[in-house]
Amino acid sequence: TGACNPSCIWRVDAVSGAIDAAPVLVGVGQLEGLALDATGDNLYYTDRQNRTGRLTWSGAAYATPVACSDPAQQRPQDGYHLVADPALGLLVTDDNSTDLVRVATCAPTSVGANFSMNASFDRPQGIALGAAGEIYVSDVGRGRISRVDRTTGAVAPYEAGVNEPYGLEWMAGTTSWAGSLMVA
Repeated sequence: TGACNPSCIWRVDAVSGAIDAAPVLVGVGQLEGLALDATGDNLYYTDRQNRTGRLTWSGAAYATPVACSDPAQQRPQDGYHLVADPALGLLVTDDNSTDLVRVATCAPTSVGANFSMNASFDRPQGIALGAAGEIYVSDVGRGRISRVDRTTGAVAPYEAGVNEPYGLEWMAGTTSWAGSLMVA
């Protein structure tokens, strides 16, 4: 509401659960996904208005939004979730094109390219990277999780027994669930 119409990125304090008074970013469209690079210095986001963007850590806050793709080119067009892969760049699930789109460099003139085989998905939503860089994508329309080959973009079913999978996250760390793929 108010300044966050239609949507914002907020910081929630990990200890108290309090939401900061000012948003990190006020979106232009419907913000859908966000991801950090390995250092945490860059925060990437997607909205459902053909945009991907980046905020860079200034030492005190994430600031200076930069476009990571040209929205007029509509690649990605309907970006949901994304990951920042150190070797491949941004990988964005694109619900409109039914593909996984790669944005190799973050620049206002960048145009994403299909990374997966054409029309490999039916409503791709979530994406996660495994410990060794495996790429997993949730496919709401087909009710499955797929694995995408890092080199060829070939898509293979990974788990077909999930009803409308949305978000994904790879569990790192040392808990008994480490090395697991979590699915919403």
